[in-house]
Amino acid sequence: MKHLRAWILLTVLTASTSFLLGGTWQALVTDPVTNQVFPINVTPGQSPTPETPVNGITYVRPVVISSDASKAIVGNLSPAPAENLFSLDLTANPISVTSTSIGLTGPSNFAISPDDTKMYGLVTSGQTVDVIQVSTLSLLTTIPRTEFGAYDLTCLALSPNNPEGYVGTSGTTDCKIFIIDTNTNHVKSDFTLPNSNSLFLSVTPDGKELYISYFDSPDLSYVILNEGTTVNNITGLPSPTETHGIAITPDGSTLFAIQMVGSDWVLTKVDIATHAYVTQYPIPSSISYP
Repeated sequence: MKHLRAWILLTVLTASTSFLLGGTWQALVTDPVTNQVFPINVTPGQSPTPETPVNGITYVRPVVISSDASKAIVGNLSPAPAENLFSLDLTANPISVTSTSIGLTGPSNFAISPDDTKMYGLVTSGQTVDVIQVSTLSLLTTIPRTEFGAYDLTCLALSPNNPEGYVGTSGTTDCKIFIIDTNTNHVKSDFTLPNSNSLFLSVTPDGKELYISYFDSPDLSYVILNEGTTVNNITGLPSPTETHGIAITPDGSTLFAIQMVGSDWVLTKVDIATHAYVTQYPIPSSISYP
């Protein structure tokens, strides 16, 4: 269980991250309707199957998994002095909560550094980015609201091989991606997106491409970072009405997106080399709002 499945399927209300367990990928999906964390087996060529959920965490929201797949950190919306960061032992069967901490207030997005030492959390209540020490779940520093101008913060992702992170935002007529220097923990540059509310971000394993989904649009966008800031859209999608979480496989070949088509939630597969739609898979109905 030493391989990280780099799926970060996050939505405004849910999160999923996956890791390898034996010959089967296992995902962690948080469901805010039931306040449960579902381990889900993901076997190639088969429909995903949920297992016994992890209970005891109210108002569940984001989740992130360490690169060695030994632990996960789950957040919720409880304000201090209630506990709102939870560490899960992924080596245990069943998965168990091992420690808790009063950390972020109202976290909506997590990202963990490539060396597993720091976690970046987007805090919606104060519109800041908090930097957390993973080993102790304690606050290291805060990137203040003033560094992001008039935009509201909505999502974030970290580069796997460059000392920078990407913070998505929402605005009145447009939105921006702010690039932070993870050595100094300050904003160093930004660029504008065509829609007004970015929802989730994902970076390819080589750090060259950034993918974006939106709250106000079913579009899937991407930026080739070493070629500038031109925003392109994936074409050929079968008329989705919503796009939520997005994630990229460890080999960088495939992007997955949670989308609604008609009245059904599906997992959409996109080929990254060609930026083209491939197929879709049904999402289990036991997950009410993926």
